[in-house]
Amino acid sequence: MHKGAFLALNCSISFIINNAHMIWIFFQHDQRVDHLATTIESYMEEYNYTKDEACKKLLEMVENAWKTFNQELLLLTNIPLSLVRPIINLSQVIVLFYRDKDDYTHPQGTMRDNIKLVMLEPIFTKRGIQKYI
Repeated sequence: MHKGAFLALNCSISFIINNAHMIWIFFQHDQRVDHLATTIESYMEEYNYTKDEACKKLLEMVENAWKTFNQELLLLTNIPLSLVRPIINLSQVIVLFYRDKDDYTHPQGTMRDNIKLVMLEPIFTKRGIQKYI
C-alpha cells in the first residue's frame, strides 16, 4: 500500500456513507434539498438505475471500501497503530453519525444519548478506561 492509501480509503468510505445515507433519507421522506450533492441521482442517471438500485449499489461500494480498508489495516506493519487509530476512529464515527439518519445535523435523539454515554459513563476494563474514542 502506498503512503496515503489508507487515508484515501477512509475518505472514500466517509464520502460514500455521507452521500448515500443522507440522500437516501431525503428520498425516503420525499424531501428535496437543492444544495446537497446528488450522488444517488447522478448514479441513477448515469447507469439508468432506480432509486433503490442506486442506493444499494452505493452501499455495496461502502462495503467493498470497508473490506479493502480492513485488509490494508491487517497489512500495515510499518506504521504505528497509534497513528492509524485516529483514522479508524474517524471512519467509525462517520458510520455512527450517518448510519440510519443524519445524527450529525440533528443530534437530539440517539446521538445525544450516545455522546452522554461515551463522555459521562466511560467503559472500564481491567486496564482502566478504554481509549477508543
